[in-house]
Amino acid sequence: MVSLVFSDVTTPDTYPGKYQLLLGVEASLTLAVDKAVVMEEPDFPIVELRQWLKQWLDTGAQGDFSYRSIEADEDGLIVFRRVGKGMGEVDSAWSSLSKPSVAPWPVILDACRDYVSAVDQWVAANYGSSTEDLLQDMR
Repeated sequence: MVSLVFSDVTTPDTYPGKYQLLLGVEASLTLAVDKAVVMEEPDFPIVELRQWLKQWLDTGAQGDFSYRSIEADEDGLIVFRRVGKGMGEVDSAWSSLSKPSVAPWPVILDACRDYVSAVDQWVAANYGSSTEDLLQDMR
């Protein structure tokens, strides 16, 4: 099982514009495969990650996924890489594990879709609009 989940969301003090929504909504983010925590970060821009994952999923998840935040100097904060037939690696530049975790590729994609959906639900519940509508001019 792959899980990409967030909790303890913090928001900008004012109603966010699109860039504040993209970078200012932060939460504790955990990426895990089975019981192995690949990455855990307390102040992660969950909407920005959602935006990159959604774009990747919408294009058919072609190629590997490697996330770099606008606010970070490191590449590969979250990495999903195909390896072997139907399998993928889950990794992070911030991982304390000695090697990438491996999971079925469809399970990785499901975790990404679940994450995008969870962020969209959170945004709708807290801002009364869809993430897409709030970020529409950013494409």
